[in-house]
Amino acid sequence: MVSSCEAGVRGHKAELILNLCRHFGCKTYISGPLGRNYLDRQAFAEAGINVLFQDYHHPTYPQAYPGFEPNMAALDLLLSAGQNSLDILSKGQELSASW
Repeated sequence: MVSSCEAGVRGHKAELILNLCRHFGCKTYISGPLGRNYLDRQAFAEAGINVLFQDYHHPTYPQAYPGFEPNMAALDLLLSAGQNSLDILSKGQELSASW
């Protein structure tokens, strides 16, 4: 890991993200869903950097008691689903290039 200060990369907010991607030779940047509100789509495209947005939808799984209690610790998933835990977590992840 390298901090942006150590890399000598400058900028604020979305500009800093783009400059970091350029500095490290990124081809793809994965952002959270709110990145749609502030990233400069054209600037990333001109730099040849593909932007994907991760929209995570919390999956449901059988728990010890009826109903589903969301946002529990990963330990709850592990104890409830065992070896199927990774498959369940993966189902909630969605990557999208749509702005």
